[in-house]
Amino acid sequence: MANTQLDDRTLDLTMFGDDPRPSTGPAETRPHRSGLADGLVPVAFSFSRQIVRLCDLRGIDGREQSFRHSVARWMADHPQLTPIEMAWSAFVTAAGQTSRPAPAGFIFNVARCGSTLLANMLTAPCGHVTLKESSTIGVLLRELLVAESEAERLQLEELLALTLPLFGRIAGPPDGRPGARLCVKPHSLSTVSAGTLLRLFPNTPAVFLYRKPMEVVASMLTKAPYGGLYDRPREETLANFPALATISPDLPAAAFYAHLWSSPVEAVLALPSDRILLIDYAELSSNPHAVIRRLTRHFGIDQSPETIAAMSDVTRVYAKDVRGLTTFDAAGAHRRPPPSAAQRAEVSLVADDLYARLEARRRAQR
Repeated sequence: MANTQLDDRTLDLTMFGDDPRPSTGPAETRPHRSGLADGLVPVAFSFSRQIVRLCDLRGIDGREQSFRHSVARWMADHPQLTPIEMAWSAFVTAAGQTSRPAPAGFIFNVARCGSTLLANMLTAPCGHVTLKESSTIGVLLRELLVAESEAERLQLEELLALTLPLFGRIAGPPDGRPGARLCVKPHSLSTVSAGTLLRLFPNTPAVFLYRKPMEVVASMLTKAPYGGLYDRPREETLANFPALATISPDLPAAAFYAHLWSSPVEAVLALPSDRILLIDYAELSSNPHAVIRRLTRHFGIDQSPETIAAMSDVTRVYAKDVRGLTTFDAAGAHRRPPPSAAQRAEVSLVADDLYARLEARRRAQR
């Protein structure tokens, strides 16, 4: 693999050195005759050792804003669970013998746009779960972007195609009976890989949630995204944000963040419009019932009064409060200061045309 020094601590469960609960004994290398044991899903890959770490996560609800945080809580609440390790080759064999349906839907987004709320809405119906920003999946997508050979790319695609459906095991029974539905919300960093995911899962519908670029940039100026990409060497950002490839390294912050907005948008606009439903944050926040109708129709979700009510109830609370007690206050506590006139001009120059194209495509879908 290109990234043999991959920091495993970025994954859904730490793997080596600082893991508070390492697996006991050597890695399991023999494939299971009937596939993976019930409930086991991958939570970390070691690229240097070619090892997969798996945990039994049956019953996890994933209510936190990222799957990594959900796994940490789950393991703390279930100290009797011990992760196991398998060699990649054994995992590929066992996963290939474990029947699970493809994901029921993908949620792509531009960041700072309400994607956690949308994921919570799709999790609300009984039997549904949304895999939110799994670092394990994110690392596979990242490695695909920087793969140095065709053989490496094909190996990573096989891992991804086998791994993603397995997370459906946490949504329902292992035999995949109707009622268990898995939606996947990759991190916004991975939206550039939307085309790859749609190609690997050709029957899975997707949505793309976006927000006015000025509002996204305002949020990023208030709190820097992705751990502060603006101050990192540009080469570290190009794989996920190709719009930065030809841009001056001295770009002002507002314009830089506008390009972080534009890269996922350009990736989505290059996809067939019938594969991906466009949703604007303004519509999600002002008319959630209309969005619910579009979502349920697009994803083939039951439109019973109970389902609609469960999805509607989610919109009344702040999405990132796992207790469900905080009311979202767009005009008060959760409001971000608007950019200055100069910053607005910088953002407009980068993003206005792309935003107009998004809006035109969204209106054509209605």
